[in-house]
Amino acid sequence: MTAADSDVPRWITKELTTLQDCAVFEVVRRTCERPPEADTSAPASHNYFFLDCADFVNVVALTANDELLLVEQWRAGIDDVTFEVPGGLVDAGETTREAAERELLEETGYQGRAWHQLGECQPNPAIQNNVCATWLVRDVVEVAQTSFDSTEHCRLHRVPFTEALAMVADGRIRHALVIVALHHEMARRIAGGL
Repeated sequence: MTAADSDVPRWITKELTTLQDCAVFEVVRRTCERPPEADTSAPASHNYFFLDCADFVNVVALTANDELLLVEQWRAGIDDVTFEVPGGLVDAGETTREAAERELLEETGYQGRAWHQLGECQPNPAIQNNVCATWLVRDVVEVAQTSFDSTEHCRLHRVPFTEALAMVADGRIRHALVIVALHHEMARRIAGGL
């Protein structure tokens, strides 16, 4: 079954209004009317609010020895440091592959060969309209210095892939999109693909 096959009533968008531009996302109000097939106890119209975001990319970057590149960085939302796979926003006009290659080089100074898209997820469809694409690249090697954004400060770690899984299990990795990226890679390994 796909979402297109669903018989769940869909609210009808009548107006989209940008309320605030916050640089990396916009806050948008979606004014909707109740679908005709919905329960009449629902209001005739309703305002929903969401974040209009650029798409994201995550990179599962593996060395020839099956070490995973992780970056450690401070995150303002939680005011703490996280362990993450390299990744970031897809710039206007970029494909997710181009963004993945750029982010990997900027955050780690590494490049690799044999790129494969592992999958996509919707980070939080209740309040966000974007997707996060996860890319796998193997046999990565250091080719350059890092090139961080002015507010970005990362520390690079190379850990055996199995250690990264242990970091999820013991709570050292808690970032949901990183866990999804590692899940995509585990699913690929279990299926024996690529």
